[in-house]
Amino acid sequence: MAYAAHFILMGDLSPAASSSVSIIRNLISLKTKSLYAAWSLTALVIILGCFTVKSPTGMIPIIATVIAIFGMFRLEGVPFRLTMLFCTGLWLTNNILCHSIGGMILETMVAAANTFTITRLIADHAKPGPVPLG
Repeated sequence: MAYAAHFILMGDLSPAASSSVSIIRNLISLKTKSLYAAWSLTALVIILGCFTVKSPTGMIPIIATVIAIFGMFRLEGVPFRLTMLFCTGLWLTNNILCHSIGGMILETMVAAANTFTITRLIADHAKPGPVPLG
């Protein structure tokens, strides 16, 4: 919610809307991987985007959120993490373009943590013995 409030205070409603839906997405994806839920959230993001996007760069967080919805509901393991890393890159781009220093720091840290996790998952998979699931 702090991220959404940050963008509201900056007057940038597109990332505020996207980050608000991301909160809902994260909570719902913990309980279900339903395609109905994924499509419903995607529709919500697109509708909010129609009301909040004021420039082409305003589409960046909308696109990132739609891709992340797909990742959260349909992928797991390394493919999921790579998808989320790509979305983090989109968010970082958005934050650079709108001069959000806090957002740049946050997304850089998320990218570092995600990269570390991807590296660990790949290394664990390369070890001899039973292959870890997911």
